[in-house]
Amino acid sequence: MSKLTINGQGVALGRHALVAREIENGRLVPLFGHVVEDGGVYLVCLKKLLDRPQVSHFINWIKQQAELFENQFDINKIIQKKHLTKQ
Repeated sequence: MSKLTINGQGVALGRHALVAREIENGRLVPLFGHVVEDGGVYLVCLKKLLDRPQVSHFINWIKQQAELFENQFDINKIIQKKHLTKQ
């Protein structure tokens, strides 16, 4: 989807996580001055698996990765920065 858009073959509706890097590097531009984010990521497993160290380790790791991504690719800050540099 974003490859077609990057190649100039239309517009796309995309999830933040899938287009943030392309917006950051200028390959894609948002059509509006704001972005609606759903903010939803759900990790699920059987309750009895929560006691396993591997599961706990994975949950902590994925939370850290999500936080790093959000800090690096705050889409509204990226849009604001791009908008300010155009003026």
